[in-house]
Amino acid sequence: MSDRAKEQWLIDRCIAIEKLKENGQVDVMYRKVKELTDSNVRSRGIAAVMDRDGNLLTSIDDMKRRWKTYIEDLYNKQDKPTSLDWRVKNKFWKMI
Repeated sequence: MSDRAKEQWLIDRCIAIEKLKENGQVDVMYRKVKELTDSNVRSRGIAAVMDRDGNLLTSIDDMKRRWKTYIEDLYNKQDKPTSLDWRVKNKFWKMI
């Protein structure tokens, strides 16, 4: 959405909210204001993905690569348990 279109969209919403106030529909007015000003990004279906340096990724391909790297790093930690660790732990729990 271009800046001009976004500004016009916001102006239209503000006019609609003012009409709600004039008509005494305060409950609907507050709901519309909350929809416009809600700071919870996830409620709008938008998620920010950052690279390792904290830069915002805007390309879908860049986001996919970042998630792939994140998952690989998550599962390739040096201190992750080995299968031997799990077998020992399972035998211990069976003994108690």
